[in-house]
Amino acid sequence: MDTRDPACHDAPSVRALESESFEQLATWLETWAECVRSVDPERARALFAPALRAFGTRVFCEDGRDRVEQLQWGYVWPRTRGFAFETEALAGWLSDDGSLGCVAVPWRSTGIDSEGVPFERRGRATILLSRAGESWTALHTHFSMDPTGPQRPLGAAGD
Repeated sequence: MDTRDPACHDAPSVRALESESFEQLATWLETWAECVRSVDPERARALFAPALRAFGTRVFCEDGRDRVEQLQWGYVWPRTRGFAFETEALAGWLSDDGSLGCVAVPWRSTGIDSEGVPFERRGRATILLSRAGESWTALHTHFSMDPTGPQRPLGAAGD
């Protein structure tokens, strides 16, 4: 069955993740979550394309892995605890040739506010990835807070 929208003349069709790709992408997400929990941006860099474009909970739109690391990761990661993707709710799709994947997944963590008080942070992420062999690299990430939950700012590092 052709899943292309007739209005998108040459758009590639997509298919739901197969078991193997699902496991690979769930592992990729867990690796990234480990980097966040251990505040290890150096290890995380290998998971992202240098030309990464990110929409974040702190940055509106940022281009370049180095800028994302500095302005998003460098601010948020030290101010959160227990970051995890809720992979039991993971949805994903592959391009027909398997070279591109997209995942949509909720996440959760504990934030630390400016008074040092922990609070629940929940949100959702959409990530576009490119595959080379068995490796996946993120090209774009979009993180947003749960719009139904409380919105509290993170505090300063070291508070």
